[in-house]
Amino acid sequence: LVGWDEFYGAGADQDPVVVAQDSVSLDCAIVFAGTNDFLEIFTSTTQYGTGYCGFQHVHVGYRNELWQITRHIFKHVRPKLESCNKVVCVGHSLGGALCEIFAACANSGHYADPDYKLLAWKGAKNSTLLPEVKG
Repeated sequence: LVGWDEFYGAGADQDPVVVAQDSVSLDCAIVFAGTNDFLEIFTSTTQYGTGYCGFQHVHVGYRNELWQITRHIFKHVRPKLESCNKVVCVGHSLGGALCEIFAACANSGHYADPDYKLLAWKGAKNSTLLPEVKG
């Protein structure tokens, strides 16, 4: 992996999201972090179904977390995803739950849905390598 970038949410809830890209295939992984703050325990324990991206009975806590991430940082993430040949989603714990909902929405074809529009990106006609981040 050569190209990658990291983004953080707004306010007190800093949810890191990483986009990493393989330098040969130009395929990318979007990575959602697990629970990183004590208050996020309520994200997992608030359990009733709600609608998201045209689906019913989506876990409200996870939906709200993904909705906040897409509202606040996807304007920065989207251009990175548009540089990718393919995109896979990776996450552990809370991040895994976010990936499930993210992937369902991104692959849903619900183009007119407002939630879909928040996270959708245009596929790359000519994939390009993300800039290398040097420490």
